[in-house]
Amino acid sequence: MIGVGHTGWLGEGATTASSNDTNSWQLADKVTGLDAFVDGHTHSIINKGQGVLVGSDPTYVNQAESFGYCIGVMELYVKDGRVLAKHGEVIHDMSGITPDAEVQALVDLAEARVKEDFGKPIAHTDYFLNGERMSAGNEGGTVRGNETNLGDLMTDVIRAAASEKMGVDYDFAAYPGFWLRSSIEAGDITLESIQGVFANPTVLYYDTYTADQVVSMVTRGLNSVYPEKEDTTFTQYSGLTVTYTNTAGKGTPLTITVGDTLVYDAANGGIQVGADWTCEGVLTMSGGEIDSYTGDMANWICHDKTEVQALVGDWFQSHTADDYTIFPNTVAPDGRIVAVG
Repeated sequence: MIGVGHTGWLGEGATTASSNDTNSWQLADKVTGLDAFVDGHTHSIINKGQGVLVGSDPTYVNQAESFGYCIGVMELYVKDGRVLAKHGEVIHDMSGITPDAEVQALVDLAEARVKEDFGKPIAHTDYFLNGERMSAGNEGGTVRGNETNLGDLMTDVIRAAASEKMGVDYDFAAYPGFWLRSSIEAGDITLESIQGVFANPTVLYYDTYTADQVVSMVTRGLNSVYPEKEDTTFTQYSGLTVTYTNTAGKGTPLTITVGDTLVYDAANGGIQVGADWTCEGVLTMSGGEIDSYTGDMANWICHDKTEVQALVGDWFQSHTADDYTIFPNTVAPDGRIVAVG
């Protein structure tokens, strides 16, 4: 029996690797009858590609990095229904590998169906929309470390679409850059493009925020700011603008504005609105937050990634029929999250 999963690898005896506090070493150690386990999530090359044997009823665990940068080979030597030996390696030079004809035919068929169902243009951009996890040079850095045009666009669409769906004019939308999972190249935007951007499990929900809560949310989003790296806390916004200082990779808000209301000004005493001031926001839960949620789901707008994909895709299709060039049709973001000094 061979398992395929996305649990993550932190090594023998590790206690945490993913949002549900499990990893492939733990799984292989506790599940009997599992001869091999092909893992993902942590982008690891385990034991230089050779993999490891885990547990008293040994399971062979391996992983081959990520994004097709290399190919993992796992060989199981079986006799009389028993695995007698196991071997693994990672191949970095794939130039001499010829795809299996039958497998390639299945891949081609699946891709053709995806193109037919999801390849229709629903919008257009003249510029690269940046969802890169590492710096994209002159295209606006990393979506996980600073504002990008993709972050601006998708939070604008989420806020507008959620407002229409729920009949509420939401003041802001916040979406973690970490969960904008791909860029969109200049040219036509398709439903396939949207699915690529929102490829990971997320929940959209609404809430009423006080000024203190807005400041706390923004501060958490700026907690680790790495313009040339990636971070899980950095948040993209619509309807909300922030200026901040960045010292030793940690952002501290200077001003926070919701709509036209200056809510926070560090240089002038902090909170600038009364104690009874509130605003309505669309926010995001993901990963372990979803797994551990035990509260009322009445304020959930989208319950999983497929609903988020549909919300955004439907908005594009219903709002770009006459002129399907979208905003921001620009190479640069529009100054919602700005480092000062």
